[in-house]
Amino acid sequence: MNNVHCTPEMERYIAEIDLIVFDIDGVLIDTMQSFIATIVITTQYYINNILKFDVDLTNLSETDAMKFKEFTGFNNDWDLTEGMITYQLFLYKSGLSNFQLADFLREVDEAGGGLKGIDGVVKNYCNAETITWLKDKVDGYLIRKTFQEFYGGEEYCESLYGFPPQSFKGKGSVEAEIILLDTGLIRRWNGAIGILTGRTKEETELALKKIQLTDIDKNLVQYSDDILPDKPHPEKIVMILHNADSNAALYIGDSIDDYLTVVNYNQRGQKRRLKFGLVAEQGDNFPDDAKRLMAESVNPLFEFIIMHH
Repeated sequence: MNNVHCTPEMERYIAEIDLIVFDIDGVLIDTMQSFIATIVITTQYYINNILKFDVDLTNLSETDAMKFKEFTGFNNDWDLTEGMITYQLFLYKSGLSNFQLADFLREVDEAGGGLKGIDGVVKNYCNAETITWLKDKVDGYLIRKTFQEFYGGEEYCESLYGFPPQSFKGKGSVEAEIILLDTGLIRRWNGAIGILTGRTKEETELALKKIQLTDIDKNLVQYSDDILPDKPHPEKIVMILHNADSNAALYIGDSIDDYLTVVNYNQRGQKRRLKFGLVAEQGDNFPDDAKRLMAESVNPLFEFIIMHH
């Protein structure tokens, strides 16, 4: 399998694993036209239609949204959307139109990452009046609700989020998701399967139904609205490994927070072993340690694991 990179150390480790934990988005399901597209649509709609600001966002793209994923603190797409909106309004109000997104995100990362890091950057560049203005305009609850309507649409919004869509009528972007996993590989794997995702419980259940993984042990599934903190905190994967009574596990993900979850886990000196497998086309934004087991997509990676197990 020439399209799988694996170090000799990782190949030896694969022979010992008894549990594979998968991320969902970008690994088992292509969400570029669902969650990622919804980030862009929600940003445009919130600024142009809800706030009614005449800001040209026609060039905003899924590529811009994915840039956030290169930094820690944006694994949750609702937080990412709030961050994207804050950045656009920051440019609009501050007049710093030449402040490129990549430079902005690097400073956000240096300020602690995520929404807290964005707050830090805003405070560095804006006066008290602008800071207050931004806080007034960025309504996290309304942003999340708008996102949910575009994602769920008429068919799924109420079952996923408990309310019918009000601003948007039509098919939700959830219906544009593409299954990436060859489910036949699941039948060939003789170990346990777990899920660690940033989705809500309802979103996760819908995804597992699409992937035909509804018979998965629910004790090995962790999602974002649980009581434990989200990635890159390791508590949820600690719970999965404990419930599986795993001695050696592999977490397969595609984001920096997926990788950092494993790093943070191992920094705590856990008895149960855990290593990382990366799904990425290039992996340029990942350290070499994250690329010791890597493939462009999940199926060749999973098949490689099965063959060397």
